[in-house]
Amino acid sequence: MARQPTDTIAEAFAGSGTLSDRVLAAYRDRKVGFSDVELLRDIAEHILMLKGEGPSSEPPSKKRKLPLVSAAQDRSVFAPNGSHDLKAKVYFECKDVSFTSPARKKLRLQFVRDDSDMLMGQIRLMHPTEDKVEYAVRREDVDQFFYLPVPDKAQRQRQFVVMPLPGSVNHDGTPLEPIVWTMNELKGKADLCTQHTSLHEKFDNTENDTIASLTLGELDHFMTEVPSKAAVQPDDNEFASAIPQSHRKGEKAYHVKVYKGSKEGYLFFLPVGIIFGFKKPIQFFSFASIDSTAFTSVLQRTFNLVITARESSVGEEGEAKANEFSMIDQADFAGIEAYIKRHELSDASMAKERRAKVHNVNKPKGENGETHEEPNGESELAKAEAELQDAEDEVEEDYDPSGGESEGEGEESGDEEGGAPDVGKEEEEMYD
Repeated sequence: MARQPTDTIAEAFAGSGTLSDRVLAAYRDRKVGFSDVELLRDIAEHILMLKGEGPSSEPPSKKRKLPLVSAAQDRSVFAPNGSHDLKAKVYFECKDVSFTSPARKKLRLQFVRDDSDMLMGQIRLMHPTEDKVEYAVRREDVDQFFYLPVPDKAQRQRQFVVMPLPGSVNHDGTPLEPIVWTMNELKGKADLCTQHTSLHEKFDNTENDTIASLTLGELDHFMTEVPSKAAVQPDDNEFASAIPQSHRKGEKAYHVKVYKGSKEGYLFFLPVGIIFGFKKPIQFFSFASIDSTAFTSVLQRTFNLVITARESSVGEEGEAKANEFSMIDQADFAGIEAYIKRHELSDASMAKERRAKVHNVNKPKGENGETHEEPNGESELAKAEAELQDAEDEVEEDYDPSGGESEGEGEESGDEEGGAPDVGKEEEEMYD
């Protein structure tokens, strides 16, 4: 049986008199916010570690690593009702939902909660016809969840992406995977989505709701109880693509099409970070996890973006890994550059400061979201074009397009249409 957090707290504060009672009361009665409940648990674990082992001579970063992982695992494993307890009350259910992660199949989506303990809520994926849990993620193990438009579809659809906290594990000890499902922005059958017990007083304006918007409303309310999170959605002030949608004239697109190796996908530049989807594995780069970014292979029509990030945004124990996304349309360079500057993602020296901040969609935003200009006023795109032109000139000094011996012929061809792609094949530069 998993160790109860209350036992850990009682043992840690043993002999402290009324302090132990006060801490336990605050934990049991939820008189503090979710983050404070987690803090109480982590403080108790830290006290026990000091009592049992005494001060350690290891560097602080190494001392932090194991407690952080064990705390994440404790969140996932500890549950009075069990990770797959079918006795938990179902508040909302939707049938025939198309999932792409953790498995590609149609399942029933459920939001469940234990009324005796508000922390004990789950997002569950159920067998279509049997009372069998296929997959479950505890509500407190959710890092962020996203509500995104599905790109390049004539029929409007929405993608739900639920990202687990780094280090969280399933009830059997395996790492939690993102949950990803798709829903149409169309009105569905009356019995497709059902509300067993209201999360709030009633479905609001259900006659105007689509399947997607109805589910979003229920999920949003379900997640705002504990640990108080809201759905992350695209924001015009953060990023909108400059490329018009041919199938939806006048509507903005919030994605850019990219390739990671041979895998085609989409990047979304959001208020809390960057997400790459929707084929497995889904990747989310929170601001805190990003060390730096760089533009590479900046050509006339396309460019690449390299995001160097750590697997976990907590601590610095993980190694940074470069993720290169290629064949991005040049039309979106300026928008991506502005986003990167606004959040200071290009500077590796700012990584520690980003990890020290709390980036949450519910936190107040900064005073302004304007792009910070370079000291000389020159944009990243202008610098990239200037350096590309310099490289072009160097190559063309030894290049005779006519095959003759005269020097200087064709030196200005880089300014003419079609000159840049030839240079791109010869030489590649990196622009920070």
